[in-house]
Amino acid sequence: MARRPKETIDEHGQVRDRRDEWRTGNALYEEPVFVWPPRPKELLKWLFGWPGYLWPWNAVYVAICAVAYFWLTPPLETMATLQIDWIALIFARNVALLLLVAGGLHLWLWHWRKQGRKYKYNGRWQDQQDSTFLFGNQVWDNMFWSIVSGCTIWTAYEAGLWWAYANDWLPYSDNWLLFVAWMLFMPIWRLFHFYWVHRLIHWEPLYKACHYIHHKNVNIGPWSGMSMHPLEHIFYFSCMLIHVIVPSHPFVMLFNGLHTGLTPAQ
Repeated sequence: MARRPKETIDEHGQVRDRRDEWRTGNALYEEPVFVWPPRPKELLKWLFGWPGYLWPWNAVYVAICAVAYFWLTPPLETMATLQIDWIALIFARNVALLLLVAGGLHLWLWHWRKQGRKYKYNGRWQDQQDSTFLFGNQVWDNMFWSIVSGCTIWTAYEAGLWWAYANDWLPYSDNWLLFVAWMLFMPIWRLFHFYWVHRLIHWEPLYKACHYIHHKNVNIGPWSGMSMHPLEHIFYFSCMLIHVIVPSHPFVMLFNGLHTGLTPAQ
């Protein structure tokens, strides 16, 4: 039986190895934030350049947050009492946004394959007949965990915080300087929190209890990022609890939740 060549050239002119995998060949890039000695010129370029920290992706999520805050969130006074109607509205909004972002990326890149395999690390397409996944289908499995577990727990955190804000139980601030600082810092807080949560769930007992579901996805797609066990979702979205301690505007809390729920697809 003939052995697969060590390297092949795919239809996009990319070099793939024996396992049909592609690598950029570029060195890993580390953002110039926590570096010593400081590199202010590189830091400013990273913060304000294109692509960079602010543009385009975080600006897109701020815009989505503004739409959600002003048009897709019930009035604060309505949320002073826990009621299924406004909680269901928030749940429907979160599901719709996840369908828009993860579903849109999936349709473009995986279903319609508009980009083909260009920049695709794993040369194979996702499994549609594999007993490893619920329903024997990786995409349906990922959507189930992302929506049924992920959006439910995301909404539970958010609804609880809206309820607490509406009853003046949380530290609140409408200081514009603090607001801007929070918005700029939020993605960094998110990733700092995720780093430690990710280390925790790779502890063997937690890995076997919950994180193994996420790692079924060795060939990832846009729906894979939020495909987690409910216990892992509880850990993952706990980054929103910082608003119980640190004074912040509800818009910042909403941005925290949306950033946590939507960025895994990207």
